[in-house]
Amino acid sequence: MSGGTLNGSMSSTALVITGTVGGNATVSGSTQLRGGVVSGTLEITGSLDWQGGRVEGTLNLPTGASMQINTTAYHELGNGGNVNTAGHTVWSEGFILRYSGDNSTQVCSFNNLAGGLFEMTGNNSALITASKGWTFTNAGTIRKSAGIGLSQITPTAFHNTGVVEALTGTLRIGSPDGLSPGSFMASIGSVLNWTAGGITDGASFTGAGEFQMSGGTLTGSLDSTSLVITGSVAADATLSGSAKLRGSIVSGTLEI
Repeated sequence: MSGGTLNGSMSSTALVITGTVGGNATVSGSTQLRGGVVSGTLEITGSLDWQGGRVEGTLNLPTGASMQINTTAYHELGNGGNVNTAGHTVWSEGFILRYSGDNSTQVCSFNNLAGGLFEMTGNNSALITASKGWTFTNAGTIRKSAGIGLSQITPTAFHNTGVVEALTGTLRIGSPDGLSPGSFMASIGSVLNWTAGGITDGASFTGAGEFQMSGGTLTGSLDSTSLVITGSVAADATLSGSAKLRGSIVSGTLEI
C-alpha cells in the first residue's frame, strides 16, 4: 500500500505499508510499516514489523498482538499521532522519536497499556526532537532484558504507573515533564538512572541493582532498597529503606 485507504476488517499474510494510508481498519495476520505513514486508525491484531515510517493517526495493538522494532531507521510520531499497545513489543534497535518536520502544536504519545510488555533487547534511544513535545506512558511493563550497554527513554514526558525493570545494563530515563509513581526494579549489576523528571508519591524501588538520581525531583512517600543520589536533585520527600548521597546536591527537604 503506497497510498489509499484501509477500511473494515481484513486478514493479511504480508501487507506492507510504504506510503500515506488512511482509513479505519482492523488487520489480522502480519503487517509491515516500511517507511510509510499511518494517517487513519489502524488496529493490528496479529503482528506488526515496524521497519520505519511514521504514525500520524492512531496505531492500536490489543492484547495478543505483537510488534517488532528492529531496524536502525527512525520510527516516528507526528501531527498528534498515537501508538497504543497492550501486546508484546520487542525493541531491538533504531530510534523512536517525534518527526522533525512536524510543526503542529499537538502532543504525540506512545502508550504501553495495562497488560502490555515493552521489551528492550538492545541498546536503544527514544529521543526528544528539539523542543517538540511527545509523551511515553507506561501502565504495563517496560523491561530491559538484553544489551549490556545504555538504553534510553528520554521523551518530553515519561509517566509510569506500571513496572519498569532493568535486568541488564543501564536503563536511563530523562523527561523534564515526567512524573512516575509506579514500581521500579533493578537486578544485580544493572542500573536504573534518572537524569530528569519526577519520582513521586507511591513509587517503590526493589532489587539488588542500583537506582541513580543524577537529576530530577523526589516528592511524597517513597520506598527504596538502594537509591543513590549522584547529581542535583530537588526534594520534598520521605524515603524509607536505604539511600546514598554520593557527591550530589539535595535542594529542598529530604527525610530518610
